[in-house]
Amino acid sequence: MPYIGRITSCFKPLGRFTCVYCSGVLVALRWFMTAGHCVRIPKSDTKNHEIKTMTITLGDLKKDDVSEDGTEIIEGDVNSVQVPVGYNKKYRNNDLALVKLTKDATLSNKIKIMNLPTTASDTNPAVGAAVTYYGWGFYDPVNYLLSNNLKKGTALVVDSARCNVYDTKTQFCTNSDEGQQNCYGDAGGPIVLTSDLTTVVGIISYNTPNCPKASVNGQYRHTRVSGNLDWIKNIIAN
Repeated sequence: MPYIGRITSCFKPLGRFTCVYCSGVLVALRWFMTAGHCVRIPKSDTKNHEIKTMTITLGDLKKDDVSEDGTEIIEGDVNSVQVPVGYNKKYRNNDLALVKLTKDATLSNKIKIMNLPTTASDTNPAVGAAVTYYGWGFYDPVNYLLSNNLKKGTALVVDSARCNVYDTKTQFCTNSDEGQQNCYGDAGGPIVLTSDLTTVVGIISYNTPNCPKASVNGQYRHTRVSGNLDWIKNIIAN
């Protein structure tokens, strides 16, 4: 998966740095897409909670080996983070963000730009579609253990009523009955149709608290990329 990367957003409450770890994808040479809540820290309107640094790591599938050939670490411009109008952290509406890199990414066989949906009217992923998702999230949230290696999982898109979707144009949900599900730290990671691994149709947004274990009543709510496609294209074109 040469399109995916990691983003670390750090802020400084009470005099010491605290960081949020998320995933995301490269959508242009200088733009990285992730979840809005990954870069909009609670109380970000106060000085102590403003994001101070953002670091994006590309081309590296193992977190403990950033010296691996083909890995590139680029700082994000904290003053050029874009979130859609209507972003709502509580309900995760329009939970999307574009982070401008301080320099162009160097493309290679390990770093590539991910395709976007063709049109804003694209309804993918539709109910019943098989999807694959990626991230470095917790495999043991009780002990706060993040995965060192990039993980992937598969799921089916289910009816929006199952996970309390508030806006079907910009959100969808996946099943949580079988297999291991996305968890904290996977947020911002790409969701693709299993039949097309090169086009990002969703961004991981919300997981059930008992993740990554499967749960019949679990809620896995995600951002539908096509719902904000015009906004994305307008931002990355400038």
